Amino acid sequence: MKKYVICGVSNRALEMFIKPNLNEFSNENEIVGLLDSDPLRFSNCKEKYPKLEQVPTFNPEQFETMIVDTVHSAGR
Repeated sequence: MKKYVICGVSNRALEMFIKPNLNEFSNENEIVGLLDSDPLRFSNCKEKYPKLEQVPTFNPEQFETMIVDTVHSAGR
C-alpha cells in the first residue's frame, strides 16, 4: 500500500487528490497526513471527509516531523 501526505489542502486538493484516494483507490493508497499553513483547511477537509478525522495535521514548519511521523505510520 502506498502512503500519501497531502501538502496543501485546498479545494483543488480535496477534489483532485483526496476524493479519488478515498473513493476509488483506497485499496492501494492511504492518506497518512495533511500539511497546510491554514488550520481552517484541516477542519474543512475533515468535515468533508470524516474518514480523515484521525489523520495527523502539520504546518510547514513541521515538515521534518511530518516525514518522521508518517514514515512510522507505514507500519500500522
